[in-house]
Amino acid sequence: MRGDFSRPSVDGRQHYVGVLHQQGRVWLDSDWNADTLGRLGLLQRETTDVIGVGGVPDPGSAFRISPNPSPTAAPDDFLIAGGQGAAGRCYVNGLLCQLDASTSYLSQPDLLDPPRIPMPTSRGAVTAVVYLEAWQRLVTYLEDETLREIALGGPDTATRLKTVAQVRVAIVPSSEAGATITCETASAFLPGIGRGTLTTLQPQGTVAEDLCRLPDPSLFTGRENHLYRVEIHDGGDVIGSTAGLPHGAADTVPQLWAWPSGTTG
Repeated sequence: MRGDFSRPSVDGRQHYVGVLHQQGRVWLDSDWNADTLGRLGLLQRETTDVIGVGGVPDPGSAFRISPNPSPTAAPDDFLIAGGQGAAGRCYVNGLLCQLDASTSYLSQPDLLDPPRIPMPTSRGAVTAVVYLEAWQRLVTYLEDETLREIALGGPDTATRLKTVAQVRVAIVPSSEAGATITCETASAFLPGIGRGTLTTLQPQGTVAEDLCRLPDPSLFTGRENHLYRVEIHDGGDVIGSTAGLPHGAADTVPQLWAWPSGTTG
């Protein structure tokens, strides 16, 4: 389930910087959300202009990876540095990522079931790109019970946006393992952004059963005023995947910041 929103009304090409409420006018959720998302977008662009694509404040240790010294640790596990305040903050394309305490790849809080890293059966090395994927997800009362208003009997009210920061691993093919990998070339080994499109068709030539009601293809109830959200329930190839099409709003597009790393087996 996602938020019950009427429609999105944010278009960066219009260069709006705020929403001004007029007296005696209807106050819509789309106005409030346009103001919130518009300000977040401006803040993200400003932060990117000042800091760049990625940056870590002093002491510069946030999300730093290192070998796991524990003798009971899995071979494909490694440590991820975090901490309170600046020690756990990192910026990715203007998004603030926070890790309140050091953790490991297999136990990081924002990636509950990370893919296991295939390790060589004999002595050898695995070359991989370890990258930080940051994106914003919508949180409702189904994910966080504290969003319910207890004083009113427990109904849900507003939703929340949360920045998710996941440390992921992309294995470099053996044919490329000997090449020098830099931050500029590492992006070639990362998963690409999907280019799929969705087409919606509204029934044509339908006759309304009630002459007092607008027909489906009309501007108010037709697809021009519909808000569609695609949810992938079973990822993979397009032919084998399943998706739900409820009305709502999608999460924002992930932002990626990558740096290379070599992992020995």
